[in-house]
Amino acid sequence: MAKILNQIETVLGNFPAKSVPEILAALEKVARSDPENPGPHVAMAMLTSVGRYDFGEARRHLQTAGKLVEHATGNDPEAQFSSSLYQVLHNEFQLVELAKSTGEHATDAELKKLAKTRAGSVEAIQQIQKLSKQLPDSDLAKTLYAALRCLSRTIAVDSSDYRGGILALGKLGASGNSAGLANFLLMYAHRRARRYPQATRIAQQLEKRYPDSALIKRTTASCYYFSRKYAQADQYLKQAEVLSPRDPSILLDHARVLTRMNKLKEAQQMLQQSISLDPKNQYEAFRKDIAGTLKLQERFESLS
Repeated sequence: MAKILNQIETVLGNFPAKSVPEILAALEKVARSDPENPGPHVAMAMLTSVGRYDFGEARRHLQTAGKLVEHATGNDPEAQFSSSLYQVLHNEFQLVELAKSTGEHATDAELKKLAKTRAGSVEAIQQIQKLSKQLPDSDLAKTLYAALRCLSRTIAVDSSDYRGGILALGKLGASGNSAGLANFLLMYAHRRARRYPQATRIAQQLEKRYPDSALIKRTTASCYYFSRKYAQADQYLKQAEVLSPRDPSILLDHARVLTRMNKLKEAQQMLQQSISLDPKNQYEAFRKDIAGTLKLQERFESLS
């Protein structure tokens, strides 16, 4: 089997200097070079799931990877790594769905399925740890294992395993082929753990390193948004729109920020613009959520 992991690492080494569509196009090219290898499709599923509001695109890539994993025959560490990473992502997506459907009144069957899915994810992460040691020259394998320790829904943010993942990503972000990806995932891990000052600091460092990256501008804006620093978020989103004027997710983020700033007419304009740029309605749920908040704000303004 060709050293697909090395090719994927080379492609992701350009992240986040290049846009997500550019990275995905390069991964598609890698996939065509070895059409029976699930690795590139797993990488695309991972890339399109981080920081997204809709997992439709990620699920499509994961489904393709799943079909290839079923028929995979290689027993080398690379093949097993791709298979285990697929299993983790598959289980993590299931955990997202189960979290939506289970609550205080969850049935025994739902709770059993939740426990089984969590156990499957933990087992796959343990397998990835073993395999990453068999791939000592791969910064990507180390980075993904460290990221799973920070981002998996099976690992508590106050655990030693989580702290170990944070430290590992910090070291990998200092140098190596996957430094950009490691720093981005570290920032995202801090943001998910609601450690906004740490996330903002890393986002600012990434923004200085990649000044022409719309993704980093948007990510920096999100850190300011969650820190309730809406004016700063507004400025970064304006810059992101200049760099990527046809990205509906940036417009929706901006609409959310403008709503918080009580600039309701501008927020409504952003919502309308996002519709024409989203023909497949990938962001429909997020758009409806913002529209609901906007209506409540407008109603409040009319009463005051």
